[in-house]
Formats: sequence, C-alpha cells, structure tokens
Amino acid sequence: MPSSTQNTKSNTNNASSTREAIKHNKLEFEEMRRKLLITEQRLRSLSRLEDEVQSVVSNTSSLSGWDSRSNSYRHPPSQQSDMESVPSAICTVPNSYSGFDVFKVPSSTPTKKKHNYSAKDHSVDEDSLDSETDSVTGSSLKENDPGGGHGLPSKHERKLLRQNQRLLREVERLVGELHQAKQQTMKLEHLVEPARRVPDLEDRLEGSLAESLAQEKALREAEQHIEEGSKRNTELQKKLEQVEAEAADAKSELEQVRTSKRE
Repeated sequence: MPSSTQNTKSNTNNASSTREAIKHNKLEFEEMRRKLLITEQRLRSLSRLEDEVQSVVSNTSSLSGWDSRSNSYRHPPSQQSDMESVPSAICTVPNSYSGFDVFKVPSSTPTKKKHNYSAKDHSVDEDSLDSETDSVTGSSLKENDPGGGHGLPSKHERKLLRQNQRLLREVERLVGELHQAKQQTMKLEHLVEPARRVPDLEDRLEGSLAESLAQEKALREAEQHIEEGSKRNTELQKKLEQVEAEAADAKSELEQVRTSKRE
C-alpha cells in the first residue's frame, strides 16, 4: 500500500515536471521564431538596398570612367618629340632661339606656338602665356576626347562622383552587416533545431500521461478490492469467533449432560 502510493506520487511529479519543461521549450521556440522573422526582414531590406545601390553604381560607372579620362587630361604624358626643349631653370632656350639674346623663358611644349622674341622684350606677358596654355589644353582635350569633351568636370559631376564613393562605402558596410546577419541566422537555426523535436516529446508525454492515469486507476481499483477483502476478512473473523464460542458452549453443555446421565 505505501509503496504503491509513493509510486503514484512520483509519477505525478514526473508528469508535472515534464509539462513545465515542455512549456519552457515552447516559449524558447516562440522566441527563436520571432528572432528568425526579424532577421529575415532585415535580410530582405538589406537585399533591396543592395539592389538599389548596385543600380546606382551601374548608372554612375560611366562618370567614374569619365573622371579617369579627365585625370589623364589634367596630367598628359610627356611626348618624346620635343627633343629641343630643356627646363627653364638652366637659363637656356631651344636651339631655334640661338640668334637672339638669352633670357629666361618657361620650358616649351610640343603643341605650344613658338614666338620670336627680340632683345628688347626682356619680360614675358604671363597673362598671354596662361591664355595660350588654356587654349592649348582645350585643343588637346578636344583632340583626345572623340565625343567633344567639355574639359574639367563640373561641380554637379564632382558631387555625383563623391556620392558614388559614399554609396560604394555604404555597400561595403551593408555587405558586412549581411554577412553577420547570415551568421546569426545560422546560429539561430542551430539553436532552433532541438526545439523542432518538441512535437515528438509532446506525443510521448501524452502517451506517458495516459499510461500513468491507467496505472493510477488500476491501483485505485486494487486498493478498493483490498479494502473490501479486509472488511470481509474482519467479518468472517467475527463470525468464526462467534461460532467457536457457540461450539465451546455446546461442548460444555454436552459434557454436563453426560455427567448427569452417569450419576
């Protein structure tokens, strides 16, 4: 009797602890599912933003190519054909000026128009040289640019190039965040994997609960049978005692009758 009651209590405690464990697993599963949904939404937004940035990059790639051409215009390669030119710091002039007096002039360029200076012209008009250089630069840009380039980039184009660079940096940052989000998603999936076995555990728990209830019912029926048997036993014991007492009385009466007959 006491052992069966203890077994019943232990089964009930095990069932309650199993219910609490399953409830805790359900809560963890819901929390992981919520985190996965948030991560998926972030991944979708990052992918959309990445597509937009890629489209902007493709649209501005032509401007970056144009910027590289403009840099080449700003610093044109030196030509080997100007063999007569020497640096002006040496205080010499090309051989074509040998018939005139020596004075300091800037180094000549292949495309610059040469002027004949007299001995009286000891100073060079810098404004005329600058305008001449600008005209030469513009003509060289037009020759090198088949589409009739416009020289240096405008303020709006430089702004677009800066925006392009910022967008490229933003793309790199978003790619890093996307990689981190994917790693976090893999970790969450690894954590969610045990929670996917919760339905099987629930089925097993329901089976064990049904089995424990059946055993408890059978135990109660057995206890009732034992109580009824003990009651019947006590009743029969009382009847037996009564019969034994009656038999003893009858025996004593019989002996008394026998003794009286002998006398």
